[in-house]
Amino acid sequence: MAALPHPTTDPLTHAFLDHTVRTTHGVDLPIRVFPATDNGAPRPWLFWIHGGGYITGQHYHPIPFILPTFLDACNYHVISVSHRLMPQVSFGEILDDIQASFGWCLAHLPQILGEKRLDLHNYSVGGNSSGGHLALLAGFHFEPKPKTVLDVHGITDLTDKDFDNKVPEGTIEDYKDISDSMTQAALADRDSKNAVVSGPQKWEMEPLMSVQSLQAHWGTPYLPGQRDKIRLNMYNRILRGGAMMRMLFGADEMKDEKWCHEEMKKWSPLHLLENQQWYPPTAILHGTNDAGVPIQQSEKLAAKLKELNVEVRELYERDEQHDFEYRVVGPTDRGWKEYIQPIVDFARQHLDQETPHPACMAHTALDLSVRGQLAMISV
Repeated sequence: MAALPHPTTDPLTHAFLDHTVRTTHGVDLPIRVFPATDNGAPRPWLFWIHGGGYITGQHYHPIPFILPTFLDACNYHVISVSHRLMPQVSFGEILDDIQASFGWCLAHLPQILGEKRLDLHNYSVGGNSSGGHLALLAGFHFEPKPKTVLDVHGITDLTDKDFDNKVPEGTIEDYKDISDSMTQAALADRDSKNAVVSGPQKWEMEPLMSVQSLQAHWGTPYLPGQRDKIRLNMYNRILRGGAMMRMLFGADEMKDEKWCHEEMKKWSPLHLLENQQWYPPTAILHGTNDAGVPIQQSEKLAAKLKELNVEVRELYERDEQHDFEYRVVGPTDRGWKEYIQPIVDFARQHLDQETPHPACMAHTALDLSVRGQLAMISV
């Protein structure tokens, strides 16, 4: 498996607005809005979906390069969305949460951001890892269609047998203070009212990151605890058992292999393209040594898109593993110029109607620690 990344622990100092999209089975579905600061012409926006293997992750703070580029430099609104996490929900319910958040954006963003400050139909959708997969699906399901899709090592073919591979014992370290019976009980819980919508990654837990640093980085008083350790041990057990895809579709025993295979094809962008005549321009970022989502997933998707004459921007970072994007924070970091800037340029090419402002990427060279005052506003 990939080594733990070394993400920034800088406090979140961007202004944001927290809202609730809806409540399902007593579980609130939150959304975080980062408004663009320019009060001039209506601005495009980015709909961002977090990663985390469908079982963990959070919407509070997108991966490090998103806010410095799309919000600060390009002056786009950034909308970071959540979804309920497995195992209490299946994949259909996760996708339903994403679609509900998009519908909420169409209905409420003009009022929240101001109609004169928002170009409502001029947006991109993007995500990393599991969020990249969901972003790719949004390219099929969202109306109006996104101007671009930004896919950071997302799954493109759920039927790939690589996802059935069992991670060897000893490769992933569990929390030793969590018993096997606690982990097993959590995996068996299918009660929707017990679903959660956020959870820290391993590198966001003590001792790798202090509680104070996590809370400042997320911009919320989240208190990590035993439930998060159980969730991470659950994830480890799923990987060791090769059970991710079965869990996604609520078919743990996978008694009907044919049914599961056909169901997985329905949610695989690569297979959906077989019956597609058009798809939004797509940018793909992937590390060549990714052990979590094999790079062939992106390469096959890119080839299929090109067959359909879709504009594709492929960016494959040599020798990088899964989650490498968490360490790319600013212009001085390795890979920024070669991989991050082209993604932003690609989005601007399709979102900006006027000639791109020459200061766009130059702004990212500023000291990224210099921000406005944090605005934690809950509505």
